[in-house]
Amino acid sequence: MNNNLTWKEDLATELSNRASSLVIVESSLMVLINLISAVGNITLCYVIYKTPSLQTRTNTYIIALAVSDTLMALMVMPLTVGVLIHDTSVLFVLPCTLNCSARNVP
Repeated sequence: MNNNLTWKEDLATELSNRASSLVIVESSLMVLINLISAVGNITLCYVIYKTPSLQTRTNTYIIALAVSDTLMALMVMPLTVGVLIHDTSVLFVLPCTLNCSARNVP
């Protein structure tokens, strides 16, 4: 890390200097994790919804976690994949900054 750069500039430099093979591997893994997360959590919600014996107070908390994970998979992870592929924020600067801030990037 260069001490003269801000964390945003340092992150942009690291993203732009990656090999093409690393971009492909990182992006593919992120898409795979995204799909597994979305499908798994939606399936969990559906199974608990359709099975009355699973509709307990404890499973209500599990549903809340599954819904939040599903929202992450549908709203945040695609932005991350876009950043991994294009080396910069694809849509807006604010979601990228919030995403990086949420990960506690120094």
